[in-house]
Amino acid sequence: MRIKWLVIVGTCILAVTITTAALAASPIKLIVNGREIKPDVAPQLVNGRTMVPVRWLAEALGAQVDWEASTQTVRIATGVPKPGQPATGQQQTLPELFRAVAEKFAGVEVPVYVPTWLPGDGPFRLAEFQAHKDGYRLKVIRGKEEYPSIVENVPSSEADLVVEVSAANQPYPPYPTEAQLLAQPAGGVDLDGLTARSYGDGMMLTWSADNWEYTALGHAPGEGVRVAREILQALPSNGDPVPDASQGKIRTAELGNATYTSASWTYDGKTWYTLSGRAAPEAIVKMAGFMILLPELDASSPAATASGGSEARATLDNYFRVLQSR
Repeated sequence: MRIKWLVIVGTCILAVTITTAALAASPIKLIVNGREIKPDVAPQLVNGRTMVPVRWLAEALGAQVDWEASTQTVRIATGVPKPGQPATGQQQTLPELFRAVAEKFAGVEVPVYVPTWLPGDGPFRLAEFQAHKDGYRLKVIRGKEEYPSIVENVPSSEADLVVEVSAANQPYPPYPTEAQLLAQPAGGVDLDGLTARSYGDGMMLTWSADNWEYTALGHAPGEGVRVAREILQALPSNGDPVPDASQGKIRTAELGNATYTSASWTYDGKTWYTLSGRAAPEAIVKMAGFMILLPELDASSPAATASGGSEARATLDNYFRVLQSR
């Protein structure tokens, strides 16, 4: 699959000419393929041209949009695979990253899922890898080229963390601050037609939709509303953060300068998969959408839950061979 990149440097707003009679009292509507899109910043008429937020338009047309703050660059890619399918043209260091721990998945007796997309640039390394029959846990960090594939004795800071991946019999635990606020009386907040429960005068918001529970936690009264809008903006247009998940939870907390997001979901009600890290909702939700069950790539490959190390390695080798060949 050929992926076309369009790089736009600086603050990027897509200008499209639309034949319309735009009046100050009548907001400009954005309709893509017959469906109305409501961006957080409304289209505006400037010097005879209709200015439309590029992310909303590009994603509505099926493109992938990424923002690189360090280079002030917006990257738009067409031909991006659907969630649940291997990501092509993404992070070529990822196969090597997981290949290094292939044998360590041998004793895991729950289905093994890993992300096929990671945010930012590598090199990536694995840290604090743990695996047992009922689950696994690992951290993906950014490391120097001379770091080993599995970082055990090399010090790493919280700033190095890309994402923590785990599979266990329960979702992520609540924050202490979250538990304290839930003990207070709840009010109501309207989020563009969605009713959310408000705690601590808008410091924390919670809501549910389609078997998913959401929590937005800010550092002060009213800040939970802003964080909630960040979560809503990060969700895919179909409202299903993880394809085929039976239920799930997403939480974003901004209790200081850093943003922490966690996403947990289950397919069978028994095993919960969790992605968490010092990241905006957009990055965690996107990784969750690119999780894949290893043996689904080839029906002839052995199960990822096989007890033999050689069979587990064969499964992962096949998985990454398919990724690299696409």
